[in-house]
Amino acid sequence: MSETRHDMHILLVCTGNTCRSPMAEAILRALVEQRGLTDVVVSSAGTGAWDGAPASEGAYLVGLEKGVDLSAHRARLLTQELADSADLILTMSRAHRQRVLGVATEDKVQVLGEYAGLSGEEVEVPDPFGGDIADYRETYHRLESMLDAVVERRRWLVRQPPQTRIDVNTGAATLAYWRDRQRGDQRRVVVGQPGWETPQL
Repeated sequence: MSETRHDMHILLVCTGNTCRSPMAEAILRALVEQRGLTDVVVSSAGTGAWDGAPASEGAYLVGLEKGVDLSAHRARLLTQELADSADLILTMSRAHRQRVLGVATEDKVQVLGEYAGLSGEEVEVPDPFGGDIADYRETYHRLESMLDAVVERRRWLVRQPPQTRIDVNTGAATLAYWRDRQRGDQRRVVVGQPGWETPQL
C-alpha cells in the first residue's frame, strides 16, 4: 500500500503583500521546485494588505531581472482562515510575527531570518517600499539568502500522514513524525520549534 502524501503549506507574510512577501513567495517556490519538493505549497499574505493590489513596481521590475513574473500577483489580507491553512508562517520582521499571533498559534509562526539561522538585527527584512530599484535588489538578495538557508536546512523533511501525530503530555504542543528523505529513518520533533529546525543528522 502506497504512503499518502500531504502537502506542507508555507505562508510568507509582510505588511502590504506587494513587495517583500510576493518576492519571497516567488523565490521559495522556485527553490522547492529546483529541489523536487513537490509536497511543499507556498503562498503569501499581508497583515495590512489591500485585497487585489498588484505587486509594487520595484518588486515587479526586480522580479523581471531575476526571471520572475509577478504581473499576476494580487495582494491578500491575512485572515484566520488563511492562517489556519498554513503549517508554517514565516514573517519578514518580529513586528509582523506579533501581528500574526493575533490569528495563528505561536508554534507555527516564525521570523524568517531567525528560521534561517540569523540573529539580532540581521533577522529583519527592511521594507523597500518607497525606495529606489537598488533597495528592491538588496531586499531580493537578502530574501534569496535567507530562503536558500531555510530550504538547505530542511529539504530532507517529509511530513507523515496526520494520524501519526501524537499529543505531548502537557498538551502544549503537537508532535509529528518526519522521515529522512535520504536515510529513510524516523525522528520525532516539535513542529515549528528549534528541535525540528536543526535536527542532528
